Amino acid sequence: NTAIAANTAKTGITSGQASAITAALPKAGGSMSGNLELNDNVKAAFGQSGDLEIFHDGTNSNIKDIGTGALVVQSNGSAIVLEKTN
Repeated sequence: NTAIAANTAKTGITSGQASAITAALPKAGGSMSGNLELNDNVKAAFGQSGDLEIFHDGTNSNIKDIGTGALVVQSNGSAIVLEKTN
């Protein structure tokens, strides 16, 4: 965004910070490659009310459906497998 870069003196944002802001994903759409790493107890929340949460609490990995509907797992493949690994 050239407006951000042009106003760095007014906002106190450095040119490096302005570059990082303009390189960020758009609020709608966009894509990324690589991993999204979240610390323990940081939840990825989905839905307008945060109805679905995925997080690690330091001990357990959690998928929580806290909304009013069902948690539906679907596959177009031959099976859905829940597997404990060693």
